[in-house]
Amino acid sequence: MIIRDETNNAIGATVGSLSGNLHLWRIRLGVIGRMIGQFMRMNHRIYKKSRNRPKS
Repeated sequence: MIIRDETNNAIGATVGSLSGNLHLWRIRLGVIGRMIGQFMRMNHRIYKKSRNRPKS
């Protein structure tokens, strides 16, 4: 009984910390994804500009 309660508490604690970390990671990934998106868009614009430049 005691051992089972302890394991349940440990599992509950790990699950709680994991879900908290997942929330943080979701925010972090969202920020990183947004930064990557802006970077890719910038590169795309530069790439299009350089491609449209007439060859001399």
